[in-house]
Amino acid sequence: MKNLKLSMSLIVGLSLSLGLAGCGGGGSGGSSASGNGGQPPSAPATSTPEPSTPSVTPLTTAEIEAPEGLAFTSAFAMDLSVNLDQFQQQKAYISVYSDYRQTENNQWQINYNSRVLGSSVNNGVFNKALTLPQHLEKVLVQVWFYDTSIEPITREVTVAEQVSL
Repeated sequence: MKNLKLSMSLIVGLSLSLGLAGCGGGGSGGSSASGNGGQPPSAPATSTPEPSTPSVTPLTTAEIEAPEGLAFTSAFAMDLSVNLDQFQQQKAYISVYSDYRQTENNQWQINYNSRVLGSSVNNGVFNKALTLPQHLEKVLVQVWFYDTSIEPITREVTVAEQVSL
């Protein structure tokens, strides 16, 4: 029994000794041949003057002034009316785009991900109130017909309260 206790003590002591020796004695994990305790060499000290920053006094919201006539809205309401008398019997679909450009050969290059409206046209008539971002000045309106023998109607319109095509 005494031998068993002594054997266990030796095994535990030896395990602890090997475990601690494997850790490298603490520090930043690992040993280093350079003898600096495992720390990376430091860069030589250089003295660079810090740029001076001008002092800015913070404003309160009561001190902020907005230009006269500034509307604090980020959206604009536009009523779009389309009347296609000559195509009353044709099924059609209308799309409104905000990101597009006209190429040199007068074709429209449209970012189809910029569609702000997509809807059906019933009996050649479409009326809808749109809410558009305030920064838009113009949009592209396109009417596509289910009958592919009819060319789509494409118009660039200036954003206004009431737009009719």
